[in-house]
Amino acid sequence: MRKGIRVSLIILIVILILSIFSGCIEGGEYIFGASISNNSNFQVKLVKDVKYELRLVELPYCGPETVDVSISRGSYVALEEKFRLMPPEGDYIPYRKKFTVRENGTYQIDVKPLDSGSFRIGIKQYS
Repeated sequence: MRKGIRVSLIILIVILILSIFSGCIEGGEYIFGASISNNSNFQVKLVKDVKYELRLVELPYCGPETVDVSISRGSYVALEEKFRLMPPEGDYIPYRKKFTVRENGTYQIDVKPLDSGSFRIGIKQYS
């Protein structure tokens, strides 16, 4: 196979993978989604007695090895977790961190990648 065709195929595969991962975070019942490459802070409205799931997805072969995530409102911390990348699959462990909050309101999401790289984060509401 010629070198130019190989490069084109690799680019096409990367675009398809990015499209699939982007849909995993933004579609369906996700209430929050963002691409992250450095320390980031976000706000999201959460409701008590609702179950949520936090998920991190590595962008193909460029995610940080470790990411600290906390979700809090004032002094109340609803979730504090260290996610670790598990090669070669590219999944972060814990895979899908489930959590609830004890009061309605706007929560602060603090995301701190401990290494360089890019990834997506999402919060899904489920019943």
